[in-house]
Amino acid sequence: MKYYAVTLEDLMVLYNVDRQRGLTQAQVDKRLKEYGLNELLHQKSEPWLILVLRQFKSPLVYILLVSAFLMLFIGHRVDAFVIAFILVFNALIGAFQEGRASNLLNSLKKYSANTCTVMRDGTQQIIDTRFLVPGDILFIQDGESIPADARLLQAYNLKIDEAVLTGESFAVEKKVGMLPENTPLYEQYTMVFAGTPVVSGNGLAVVVATGLSTYIGTIQKVIQTIDTETPLKKQFQKLSRSIVIGAFVLCGLLLVVALYQGKSITDIMLLLAALFVSVIPEGLPVVLTIVLASGASRLAKNKVLVKKLQAVEALGRTDVIITDKTGTLTRNEMVVVSVLAGDKVFTVTGEGYLEKGQVLKDNELVVLKDLSSTEQLFVYGAALMTRAHRAYLKDGTVLVKGEPLEAAIELFALKLGVTKPEAEKKFTKLYDIPFDPVRRLQAQFFKKDDRLFVFVHGSPEYVFAACAQVPQSALALLDQFLSNGMRMVASAYTEAEAIEITDFDDFFEKQVLGHFVYLGLFAVQDTLRLDVPFMVAQARKAHIEVIMATGDHKKTASIIAYQAGIGDKDQPVLTGAELNALSHEQALRAVATVRVYARVSPLDKMKLVKLLHENHKIVAMTGDGVNDAPALVAADLGIAMGIKGTEVAKEAADLVVLDDSFSNIVRAIEEGRHIFATLRRVVLYLLSTNLSEVFVLASFFAFRSDIILLPVHILWINVITDGFLDIALAMEPREKNILTDEWLYKTQKKGLIDRTLIAKVFYQASLMASSVFILTYFYYGENGALSTLVMTSMALLQWVNAWNCRSETKSLFELGVATNRWLIGATLLVIALHSAILYMPFLQPLFKTVPLSLHQWFIAGLIGLIFIIGEELRKWFMRRTFLI
Repeated sequence: MKYYAVTLEDLMVLYNVDRQRGLTQAQVDKRLKEYGLNELLHQKSEPWLILVLRQFKSPLVYILLVSAFLMLFIGHRVDAFVIAFILVFNALIGAFQEGRASNLLNSLKKYSANTCTVMRDGTQQIIDTRFLVPGDILFIQDGESIPADARLLQAYNLKIDEAVLTGESFAVEKKVGMLPENTPLYEQYTMVFAGTPVVSGNGLAVVVATGLSTYIGTIQKVIQTIDTETPLKKQFQKLSRSIVIGAFVLCGLLLVVALYQGKSITDIMLLLAALFVSVIPEGLPVVLTIVLASGASRLAKNKVLVKKLQAVEALGRTDVIITDKTGTLTRNEMVVVSVLAGDKVFTVTGEGYLEKGQVLKDNELVVLKDLSSTEQLFVYGAALMTRAHRAYLKDGTVLVKGEPLEAAIELFALKLGVTKPEAEKKFTKLYDIPFDPVRRLQAQFFKKDDRLFVFVHGSPEYVFAACAQVPQSALALLDQFLSNGMRMVASAYTEAEAIEITDFDDFFEKQVLGHFVYLGLFAVQDTLRLDVPFMVAQARKAHIEVIMATGDHKKTASIIAYQAGIGDKDQPVLTGAELNALSHEQALRAVATVRVYARVSPLDKMKLVKLLHENHKIVAMTGDGVNDAPALVAADLGIAMGIKGTEVAKEAADLVVLDDSFSNIVRAIEEGRHIFATLRRVVLYLLSTNLSEVFVLASFFAFRSDIILLPVHILWINVITDGFLDIALAMEPREKNILTDEWLYKTQKKGLIDRTLIAKVFYQASLMASSVFILTYFYYGENGALSTLVMTSMALLQWVNAWNCRSETKSLFELGVATNRWLIGATLLVIALHSAILYMPFLQPLFKTVPLSLHQWFIAGLIGLIFIIGEELRKWFMRRTFLI
């Protein structure tokens, strides 16, 4: 129901409530049963065991479990234990990371005020907000948070900060009245909404919606229906399916061959287990988790909290960042950026509510003593007229209690060295006339010596009307400031001989209005974050488009976007209504070019994300408000602001930027690119290893009827050799100029596992398997020696390939040895461990190995050399062909 579009009388009848007495307790009890408690859904923290078990939901894991049971069935307990250990280790790492971020969940409670005041049974009662029901008469006071959606019955100087809902930078002035149907949210000035703080004034309202029926509640219900997956998750699901299908096809073929050759059931089960172990990259889940967790750890040092590990890689593949304006591009803090005192224009520097800043005239510092007496009155008036208070918190943020505009104007005076206590020593306050929404100004009476001073602040047109005369220069500059999206506040004063006044309001109406002397204008703006233009420029260098979608005015959106470097002054700006008026085809074309959207609702933002998805874009959404939450969930990657961000936004997001710094978003994107490159080299290394094992197993079985590699051999290569080397490979230092690397960008566009990577996997696996098979096939030593030689040759190939996979295009000899010390240590360690299982007698039975002679080592070394030559030729060809 559109509660703003019915008369108050009809609304009271609808809820059967007496405006003077409120609901009866019997009505409250009945409605609590009908509507439920006034609270939102809270996501419960999952038990640790559930987090661990969820890590096992993968086809690859299922196949490894089957392999473990086969090993156990035929008596290979060590092999079964090793497989099980790998799976449990991976699950513990994943569960630990998810558990670390779980403290951000269940945080919607912040949006429910603890208590509120209502009229029930003819008396005012303070109740728990959970027990509010539709029809309750609600008292609204300065400093409170609105506990439910309500229609206003009374409003006196009532201003509410609705930035978390609409993106509007300035507090919204609320009034009593009836609005036409289809009035947009940001113009519903007769309504108040749950979760929004009261900046000033008071009022009386009738509750119309509670719990999930409130505006915030409807947003949460939308979030619950959205299901999105990161690109990495999608690709690994596809890879898992391909591996599973390939494994069963190959096992089926070799099973037919084994049956034809008359192999025993034990041999067949051993073969199947060996194939399952070889075809599944056991190290992939572990190293994937470690790479993402280490990336998340590095991001945490840069104040970026990762809630979902797989979201880290999606950062590097982002095509588009959709960002809100208020609190994201801007600080959501009012600041005076310019003042017009008399006919002089002054520039005010600084950021947000921080005291650091200066007042400049023609780029020269202005000090108070150099100003004229009238200009000094303008400054003192700025200090005196505020009722707002600032509190500086330990984390560097500033909390403002009261009207943000007043806090910004007082801060201007502070930058000229005039504090409110200091001003009050000179001017004794006599009376305060609060802001009147009809006259649109506020006034205060002061006494200084034997003189009476009356200062007035308010909307320029109303203050000008109260003045005896206003210079033409002020009118001209007012239009100029307004055209640049500034919020303007005018200042004036009058002075008279101090007399005894019994009725200040009457004196103001009859003796003062119309006789004010114009002092100046304050140009107030929600300031752009200092690091935003740099972030936007960096994003563009990385081929990432930045789109601004805000609930603010079209003109304001255009100006902020221009200042941020998102577009030029004449860029097109679409409103949410204009976007919805387009046909689907027109909308798809529009989102390909338009970079600024104004007056957008939460559903408009979600539609924008879906349109970009249809244009095959990977979308990151940054935001801090309740209005951002649906799009944060719908996007491939949701990024919430940690300081200014609402808890609703943090719950919906994949990442939380703890200090709201856009420079850290750029670092996060850079880290994402590095993680993408790391994952790609690790996947190439592991898949080529496993596929080469499959090729070797199949070749020897087909041509010699030998199970040349036992499960314990494959596990040794996959777990010990690859286990140390792939982790060391993951520690490869970040590439230079990674954000502007054209080859990496083009590769990312194709995805982590694309055709070129698959081609490299098959090339490397074929090269390794063919060299091993050809050089060892005619070896006529003992079968144990042949099996050990093949295993050692495969292990040596992995030692070499780990160094080779550091780059897909650069020569092994170009990369340098000392740049990855982890890899040096891992290589020496696996060589030592491999030598131990060959030459230590007590380990030989366990791993079914025999010592190798120098001649046999020469054969293994020759196989490694052939592989190096083949890979160097491939890289040379790539550099020549693709001009890398």
